[in-house]
Amino acid sequence: MMRDILTDLQCWLEEDRSIALATVIQTWGSSPRAVGSKMAFTPDGKVAGSVSGGCVENAVIDPHKAWANKERFPHVDQLIQAWPDEAFEQINVTQSTAIAMLTHDPKLDDIALKFALSSPAFYLGALGSKGTNAKRRGRLLNDGVSESRLSRLHTPIGLDIETTTLQE
Repeated sequence: MMRDILTDLQCWLEEDRSIALATVIQTWGSSPRAVGSKMAFTPDGKVAGSVSGGCVENAVIDPHKAWANKERFPHVDQLIQAWPDEAFEQINVTQSTAIAMLTHDPKLDDIALKFALSSPAFYLGALGSKGTNAKRRGRLLNDGVSESRLSRLHTPIGLDIETTTLQE
């Protein structure tokens, strides 16, 4: 599992690349990968390992062409350069869909989360500090999103690395 990606990780670290690591933490049914399976990727689209049996599709949604482009995301299945309300019309969100909000921009996040919280997606998560998430929660409640819908939102997403400062 981890050994499968160690060579790539070492190379990327030597090149001083940023690396994100995904780990399967729970499975159900006939899952293609076991708990503990890992996939690492870099901002320029390099990928090592797998957290699926090839059945994972990913989409990047961002109206800013400077951010959402093939140079930054060469391996993405679907690249949508539109505002979230328009973009989600192009995606078939089902009970097998996981949605992760990775921006820190309420103009994007709030629109997308309103849609996502009304969707059948099995997982909804968003980046952000406790303060950012509290403000987001307040905005969504003020916009009419119910407590029961907001309870579906996992925040913050990622591993709890028990930090208290940005530098950590």
